[in-house]
Amino acid sequence: MPLMMAPVKSQEKFWKYLTAMMLLLLIGSIVLNFFLFQQSTNYKSQYETLRAAKEKQATEKIPPPAATSTPPKGVDPLSDPAFKWTSIQGYGAYQGSELAIGWNESTREVYLQAKVMPEPPAGKQFQLWAIVNKKLVNAGIFNTGAANAQQLQQMKAVASAQGFAITLEKQGGSAEPSMNQVCMSAKINR
Repeated sequence: MPLMMAPVKSQEKFWKYLTAMMLLLLIGSIVLNFFLFQQSTNYKSQYETLRAAKEKQATEKIPPPAATSTPPKGVDPLSDPAFKWTSIQGYGAYQGSELAIGWNESTREVYLQAKVMPEPPAGKQFQLWAIVNKKLVNAGIFNTGAANAQQLQQMKAVASAQGFAITLEKQGGSAEPSMNQVCMSAKINR
């Protein structure tokens, strides 16, 4: 009989170890689930806070910026529905740059707001071009930098445009665009 008892004791040890390991895994799983649940709850609350802040910011209208050139009396390009506003984002060396261009197709007026644009290098100036049938047409030079960030600048009138582009040109502008100096471009939102 003593020989038969040995396998039973080893089986009992096996089941005891297996039970202990399962209990440890269960406790580890509970702890891990609790940690992940807490983290998920934190992320959800952060998301809700950010979403509420974004909604609040969207509902609060920021007053229109002061203009460098005064639009005609009674005309506000920022609130006039005849103006089609296009946001243009920089790329390459001008990543993070942004400006807005408003164009009124019936009056041909163009306004520009250099929201986030760096100061050009010495002897250079940014120039706006209207894209007309895949060609660039001069729409004028404009001022940039922090002092001009919220200024509304009136540009040259443009009869037709499918979009706009910005180049870095010599001081005073250029009659022909320097295609290797294109900083940003965008189609008009219609």
